[in-house]
Amino acid sequence: MDELRRRALQREELEKEAAREQDDSPAAEEDFLEVEDPLLEIPVGDKHYDKRKSVLRRTTSEAALGFFIHLCLLIYCTGVNVYDSTAYKKCKEKDLAYDGHDNFGWRFKYLTFLTMWGLFLYFFIAFFTDIVPQSLAKVMLHRFTDWLFTTVVWPFACIEVILFWTMMTIDPNLLKRHEIYDICVPPLLDHALHTFPIIVVLLEALLVYHRYSSNLVAAFSIFSATTGYFIWILIVFTKINKWPYAFMYHLNPVAFIIFMFGCTIFGGCIYAIGRIIASFRWRERFMILKELAEDGDESLDEDED
Repeated sequence: MDELRRRALQREELEKEAAREQDDSPAAEEDFLEVEDPLLEIPVGDKHYDKRKSVLRRTTSEAALGFFIHLCLLIYCTGVNVYDSTAYKKCKEKDLAYDGHDNFGWRFKYLTFLTMWGLFLYFFIAFFTDIVPQSLAKVMLHRFTDWLFTTVVWPFACIEVILFWTMMTIDPNLLKRHEIYDICVPPLLDHALHTFPIIVVLLEALLVYHRYSSNLVAAFSIFSATTGYFIWILIVFTKINKWPYAFMYHLNPVAFIIFMFGCTIFGGCIYAIGRIIASFRWRERFMILKELAEDGDESLDEDED
């Protein structure tokens, strides 16, 4: 009986070894490469392969949820912009409510208007990315939308909401002639423009995973976007001699520069808050990124503090 048991165990060992050799054969490796994403450029057998996959790839359920979220928020932003345009056209006091609205720059001088159309553009690109088949274009679009959301969309949406309600609390006339503005903008539209953007980007941050750029890239992006907006409204002022917001008429050049850099720093703080929120929400992936960074892995383009 012992001899039969020994032979049976030897036979099992031989069968297992043959199966391992078959799995390690070139043909099997070629089949493995065919089903994996070659765009990740991760050599087979790399000890970090599975970890990289878990960071770079979304599961089927995550992809489906992202598609649903982007579709819903794209419809929402489209509806708000259409509602806003309709209310704007019907308003008979628009010359008083929107000072300089029909001059150079039109309504694109207002941060709220830029934010809403920026949200629409982002969700349109994100939705398009979701339906694009797996390809190099999809990989590049994912990288672009990650950068766009984390360094531009998230900070600007939060800045727009926080500054608006802060100034409205202090004095509504800091922004515009409030009694005229209320005639042109119904309360529901007012909240859709000045409250819900921060809820929209918070939902995106919590439900869709985004890879964060290095702190240097983020700082440069936020600085460029913020100063770009202030340069734009300076250009508008030189053309029509009007500021988009009433409080700006009381700022001298030094105060204007201080306010501009203050907004830039504030945007950086909001970016940092967004990164902290993401690190808690997507804790496992952030921990994997940190582990890979500590191992000297540079293939993920992710810098950790």
